[in-house]
Amino acid sequence: MGIFNRRSFRVDILTAFGTLLLATFLAVIIYNYRSTSRMVLMLSGDLMDQTTQAVIDKTVAFLTPPAELAELSAKLPDWKIEPPGTKREDEQKIITPSFSRRTKK
Repeated sequence: MGIFNRRSFRVDILTAFGTLLLATFLAVIIYNYRSTSRMVLMLSGDLMDQTTQAVIDKTVAFLTPPAELAELSAKLPDWKIEPPGTKREDEQKIITPSFSRRTKK
């Protein structure tokens, strides 16, 4: 019986064991690669969302005071200040804002 030599049987067992070991090793590597890739992509997406939100928040915080100041400035009434002597003294005090009054020395 030349087919069932001890040497060929030993080679067949080693070949089967090596093939099974290689297949298992490749399956573990492929599984780890796919799961790690999904996790990294999900994590990077979350990180980009957080970074985008932080940039939006900082931009809004930076631009809100000037926008409010511009709105308030647009709502200020147009003061019409007449030169002294054209109106009564008490009307001039009411119309003239305090920061633009001149004091005589």
